[in-house]
Amino acid sequence: MRRTLIGVGLAAAFAAPEAHAGAWVAPTDGQAIWNVAAGERESGPFQEASAYLEAPVAAYGVSVIFAPWVEFSGGDWRTEAVAGVKRVIGQGDWGAVAVQGGAYWQSAPPVGCGEGGLEARALGGASISSDVFVNVEAAARALDGGCTRVRLDLTAGVRRGRDWMGLAQVFYDAPRDEEDTLKAQLSLTRFTAAGRGFQFGLRVRLDGDDLEPALVVGYWTSGWR
Repeated sequence: MRRTLIGVGLAAAFAAPEAHAGAWVAPTDGQAIWNVAAGERESGPFQEASAYLEAPVAAYGVSVIFAPWVEFSGGDWRTEAVAGVKRVIGQGDWGAVAVQGGAYWQSAPPVGCGEGGLEARALGGASISSDVFVNVEAAARALDGGCTRVRLDLTAGVRRGRDWMGLAQVFYDAPRDEEDTLKAQLSLTRFTAAGRGFQFGLRVRLDGDDLEPALVVGYWTSGWR
């Protein structure tokens, strides 16, 4: 039961492209996390919306994932999406390790590169105790034409019974042809008896003078398929 609760709780409700589930396999009926965020940067207000859908397809820790993301800022739309397969290669009371690969699409790629590409991701999670866990994810993305980027996502979480979960997270994104970004987020999620979660959080940017503060709201559910 501990692994089940932690696995459901690891999918972080924040504005993608940070939106990823953790190393644990999703519930048998699948899981879905819907997110919206609104914030302010030097160029003006921005809004983001994203989803993370994961559906197990076999008894061997394999699941299909789909993670779209869209941002509206300064009158412009920007969209990204990942569709792929995750495979848990080790799981126990200690935690879980998984690998993930799939197609990656970006609506506004750097000059000289296409919109389509690939993503490869390694995921590792550890159960520190019955209600404390950590999760680390490292990903590489490559678009047609040679544009690459590296991502690192770190999560520490605490569960209090079946009702509450707190997350502290750091997201690092290093595109080859753009500025690196470093963001941090704190959030709290309240789960209902039916297993639905309502999450509220605050995200800020740490790599420059502009903090880009954003409020984040998420809705989690399992058994959606």
